Formats: sequence, structure tokens, C-alpha cells
Amino acid sequence: MADSQPFAESKSPAAVPTNVVTYKGRRMPARIDPDASVGRVVEIMTNAFQAPEHHITLALRDEEDNLVTQATLPAKVASKEILKLVPSPVSEALAVVASLQSAMHGHLSTDSPQRGQDGTDVIPPKLALFNLQKFIKEEDFAIEFMLKGGPKMLVRLIERDEGGLSGNSLAYALQGIRGIMEFEHGWSDFTDDFIDRIILVLASPSAPNILRPATIILRKLVIASPSAQQTEGGGSTYTRKGKARDVEEGINSYGFERVYSRVRVVGNKVPDEQGGTGPEKVFRCIVKRLEGTRDLELVAQSLAFINTCLRVAQQENSKRYTELVGILETLGTRKYVTRLMPNCANNIVEARILDFQSRYATILRQRALRPVRPTHNVYHDRLLSEIWVAGKLEPYDPRDGSVRKSAQTVQSHEVGGMRSWAGWAKAGLMPEQPVDLLNLVEAELFRPIGELGLECFHYFAMHEEMFYSVVLEQQARLPERRCPLGRASNDCVRILYEHYKVSQATHRGASHFQPFLLNFNRLHYLVLKFFIRMWQESESRLEDFDRVSYLVRSQIHLSLTDEMSKTWLDLERDFLDSDYRSIRDRQMQLADKEDGMLERSAIRELKEKVNKEAYDVVSEQRVACMIQGSWFNSANILLPGVHTSVRATSAKPLRFVRLHPNKRTIAWGEFAKRTDAPPSFESLRERIDVANITDIRLSTGCAINSRSPNLVSKLSFSLMASDNLSLLDLDAVHAAQMAEWTDGLRIVKGEGGMAHPESAGFVHVLTELSLKVRLLDITGDGIEIPSKVSFGTAPTSTDFWFAN
Repeated sequence: MADSQPFAESKSPAAVPTNVVTYKGRRMPARIDPDASVGRVVEIMTNAFQAPEHHITLALRDEEDNLVTQATLPAKVASKEILKLVPSPVSEALAVVASLQSAMHGHLSTDSPQRGQDGTDVIPPKLALFNLQKFIKEEDFAIEFMLKGGPKMLVRLIERDEGGLSGNSLAYALQGIRGIMEFEHGWSDFTDDFIDRIILVLASPSAPNILRPATIILRKLVIASPSAQQTEGGGSTYTRKGKARDVEEGINSYGFERVYSRVRVVGNKVPDEQGGTGPEKVFRCIVKRLEGTRDLELVAQSLAFINTCLRVAQQENSKRYTELVGILETLGTRKYVTRLMPNCANNIVEARILDFQSRYATILRQRALRPVRPTHNVYHDRLLSEIWVAGKLEPYDPRDGSVRKSAQTVQSHEVGGMRSWAGWAKAGLMPEQPVDLLNLVEAELFRPIGELGLECFHYFAMHEEMFYSVVLEQQARLPERRCPLGRASNDCVRILYEHYKVSQATHRGASHFQPFLLNFNRLHYLVLKFFIRMWQESESRLEDFDRVSYLVRSQIHLSLTDEMSKTWLDLERDFLDSDYRSIRDRQMQLADKEDGMLERSAIRELKEKVNKEAYDVVSEQRVACMIQGSWFNSANILLPGVHTSVRATSAKPLRFVRLHPNKRTIAWGEFAKRTDAPPSFESLRERIDVANITDIRLSTGCAINSRSPNLVSKLSFSLMASDNLSLLDLDAVHAAQMAEWTDGLRIVKGEGGMAHPESAGFVHVLTELSLKVRLLDITGDGIEIPSKVSFGTAPTSTDFWFAN
């Protein structure tokens, strides 16, 4: 410190104060050395104010109550902020613990000071809980609070049914629990009674400031699974010597099974006029919160809780997973999520919607892999029976020997007979190749796409007016001209399955909204109607099945390219009302021109090779741009719950960022204006280890000098060290720059994939151009590409020569 005395008492007339420090209403200018120890500054100011407290119990904070640390002191001095001399985090934690101890034996409703167990005055419980939720993110506060048994007392207060916490006090307490869960210690205090209390809060019409932390708490408990040792997001961790084992056991002793078992118990106590099971009552309250968009954070947390339950239940191989999926389907969760899409682009709900899409795609994948077993599964038997009744598929007399009189022939009580292979043949569900009907089982009818194919065909049969007439119309045609409805349905499911890349759902997240995917059965209904229409109007035969399938695939790709720009009405127009001649002229010409060439294995292998080459070219370009360096606007964080390591200042609104050639370190610096020459790597003082970057979060803030300071910029992004800590916040100058750095960082980190549409577009264009250029060398000379190459037998001797 350049001058240890306050400015008012300074002997040097040239000394200029850098800051104003306040203490209990008193103000004093002071000159603070930015390189001085914070503890020394606190000690000097304590003596200057003649404070009765010992300086070790005090600390400095800014006007926003942010703790002044050694890392932030130079910035506070440089910006000449007003600082406050206040109790230290440890002192605040001890005061909160004393108040909670008093509240455990007294009344929580009073806001006046109370007497502690030692007879001293303690702060009111409501004020203590307010301070708890405000300071719990500070590590010194949290450590002292947990060492004194604060979490256990807080849990006991929340568990109280009568005379317990309510209103803002309950909201503050839940925020405190949320902060405790960012650490590894204190989890063992969360009892079943505490979980029950949180569930009751979620199932009640509480205020949003109570529901938000309650939802987050229950979600974190679901994540803390004994089997799935994964966490969403990070935070500070606290372990003490000799207690690491207790910490580990406490934090991973919850999970979906334990939480869901409490939901089943507590849900039965929840009053609900609509009735239902316990879990259905609880999840109905959570799903209903997806209707409104006034409180986007509550919507995002509610949807995040649903996503987490689906993900962890699947990871745990829970027997309740199917039950949970059924409840969410009954409550119409997909309908509410679809309604959120138009108003939730580029905000905190967007990522949750994309995650839900991935969860639903995983559900579709599991249904496709689940075989149809009507003899073991009552649900499958019911769907088959309802299809049979809707199509009036007459039972076949088994006396001719074409039907096996065993478990493969299921009694159909609705039609008073047996489901037979002749009946399924009318619905176009017989296998393509001749088989022995005596050894055929109904499970073979949907083998390629499993339960998903059965559900889609059932949906079509139940929603198609006069499904019986559709079946009858095909029977009136010549056998070779009949459209095999069941086979066509399975093929449409397969095409949609491949279009949405459902098989990659477990390891590939969604990058854009796909509203039609969330109503897969209805989309399949329209596609199957289109298939049947194409079959009839093109007068196709059975040998033309693959060609019609190709036309359907092409139309799906054309209609579903940009889903958010279309409505169901547009989709119905594309598949049901589009002019057949225009479809035929466009798609048939394309099919005839290519003659299926792009579907051949040799061309597919060539395209995969070219795509990898194009990806490598774009990757090298992205990394080269990062090594060259770029100018960005400094950005302020607007995303709730995210804290930045370095706050942007209006005095230096620009940041130059550059990647080291070894691709391990990023250097950056702040500037008031652009320099004539780009700063060198060595001249940039700040460093970020690429290995410390856990995520690249998009749309997190806005430029420091933006004309709309409260509007999130689509070009902003942050380099995250954890779920709530940002290492660097930037606002790109244009979309191309954002694509270069966001995708470039993913490449450097080895994550792969071009997430930004611009980068993905470059790879696609380069792939298509390169493929066409290479194909010109073959097709330009009229060389025929065989579908399959066959090799003759090897020569028996070396007595041969090659013909010219």
C-alpha cells in the first residue's frame, strides 16, 4: 500500500485516494496499493475506523456485495469502486449457524433478533436465511457453515410440517441447499423426509422463487446416482482429510430409483381432481409448468428435471423407466414442448428442448429395438388385435394347414376367431421371401423396426377413416399391383428413422428444433398416405417397391429440410395435396438420371471418403484462423446462474484471442481499440489452458457497449470451466467468425463434429462438389458402375495370359 494512512490524515499532499471505504454508515477515502495484501488492507482500514471487531473477522466487499479477493483487488482499485468493510464470510457463516440453532428451539415467524443458547443476541432467522442464500457460493462461507453442522440444521427446518418455513424464508432456505449441493460435503444430511418435503413443494402451487430451487434440488438428487457416477455441471469441491470416503458415499447415494420411490409414496398424498397414480399427480404439476413462458427459468428447470429423470432412469436400467415414459406420454409432455419451440429460440430453454428431443429419439430407438412378442406382451397383443378388427381381416380356416395351431395363432375375442397369416397377408404384413408358415410367428411381422413399427401401423389403422376400405381396395387389384400396406408402413418408419438419425441418439445431441419428430406417429401417418398415393398414381408393381421407397425418401428430405419454417398444414399440403405431376417430373427424372447410382456401395464408400477429406479441410481452416488470432467484442454475461472469471470493462471493449501453434494454450488480452498489427502470442498476458475448457456455451450475453444491453446476442459465446463458471466471454463480429472459433475449439479439444450450420454447410458443399468432380471421370466416359462385383474361380495353373 503506497500510503498506509487514510487520505484525510495523509501527510503527503500529493496523495490521491483511489477508493472510498464505508463502515457502518461512515465513509473514508483511502489510497490502496493494488499489489497489497487484502488482509493488510482490511487491517489498516479496521484501525482507521477504530472498529471494535478484530480485523480477522472483517472483509471488504463492493457495492454489489461481491467479496474482494486478491485476484479482484487490482480491478476494484483501477475502477475506483466504493468498498465496504463488513463481516468476513466466516463471521457471516457463524452468525447464520447461531440463528439456525436458535430457530430449532424457537419460532420461525419472528423477524426480530432472538437469544442464542449462550444468551447472546442472534440475527432473525429470515435475515439469516437471506444471508445464507446470498453468501453460500463463497467457499470460505460454505466450508465454515458445513463444519458447524449448518446443512443438518437447515434440512431439519425444511422438513418441519407445522410451524416450518414458508414464503420467502423457504425460498432462501432452498437456495441455500442448492448452494450446498455444489460441494461434495453435506449430502448425507438429505433424508427421505427432506426428499418428501421437496416433492410436496413441487406438487403444490407454490411461488416461482420457491419452485425454481426445489426443482434444481430434486434434479441434482436424481443425478447423484450410485451407478451413474456422472454429474451435470461442476462447481467447487470441498473435502477434508480423513473424510473423503464419507463425502463420496453421501453424494452418490440417491439417484432415480430412490427419488422415484419417494415420488410414488408422496404422490398419493397430493390432492388432484384428475386422479391417477402418485407419480402421475406429481409429474402433472411439473409438466403443466411448461405451458407458460413468463418465467423462462422455471420452464427450463422443469424440462431439465424431466430430461434428467429420463436419462438417469435409462442409465440405471430402471424397471420404472417404461412407467415414467408412459406417464409423460399420458400427460402430453411432447405437446407442451412443441408449443415452446417458436418462442424459445436463443434463450435458456433452447438447450433443454434440444435435450428433450434427444431423450425422445432414444425412446424411439429403444422401441425400434424391442421385438414384438404378442404371446408374452399384453400391450403388443392388444395392438395387433385392434389392427385386425379395424381392417376386418377375416380369420382363416386353419384346416388347410397354412396356420400353426399353437401360440403363434392368437385367439381374437373381438372377431370371434383366430388371427391368421391369410389375414395379415391382406394387410401386407407377410414376409417378402417365401417362408414356411408352420414355423412363422407374429413376431416376424415387424422384425426390422420392432415395437415402433407396430405402434406406427396401429396409429395409421386407428386414425385412417375406413381403414377397412383401404385394405379392401388393395384386395380388388391384381396381386402384383397391390400395395403391401404393412411392408410400406415398416419402410416409412425405417426412412424416418434414418432421416432423423435415431440410431445415433445416445451419442449425438440435437442441433436444431425438430417439432415433427416429437409427433413421430402422426408424421408416419402422412408419409404412409403419400407412399400409397405414389404407388397408386404411378401404377406400380411389387418389383417397383424400392423405386417408390426412393421417391418417398426424396420427398421427406425436401419437406423436412427446415422444420421450424413449416406447420402441420404445410406438411399435409406437401404429402397429401401436392400435384403428382410435379412430383413425378422432379423426382422421377432425378431417379432415372441417377439410376440408383448414389445408393450403390462403391459410391457410398467414395462419398464417405470424400466427406472425411472435406471435414479435414474445414478443420484445418478453422484451426489456422484460431492460430492467426481474431478481434472480438468483450461480452457481459446475461445467462442466469453463470459467473465470469473476468468482468468486461467499457474502457477496454475489445479482446484479441489467439491459439498457440501447439494447440494447448489460448492467449488473450483487452484493448481500448484495434492495433495496426495483430498482437503476438507472447504480448498477450492472459492464458487459458485448452484442457480446462469443459464446454462452449452459445448465446450467453451481449457486447459491453451494446445498444441493447439486456438482449442476448446470437453471436456471443463463453468458454466454460464448469456449469456455472466462465473463463472467457466473447461476442463475435460476424457469424463466420463465431463458426470458426466455436467449431475450431471443438476440433482442438478432440470432440469432433461441426455444430455450427455454417461449418456443416461448408463440409456438405465441399463433399458434394468433390463427389461430382470424381464421378465425372467415370460417368463422363459412359462407364457402367456395377451394383455388385463378382469374382470367378481362381485359375488352376499359371498357364494363362490377360486378354487385351
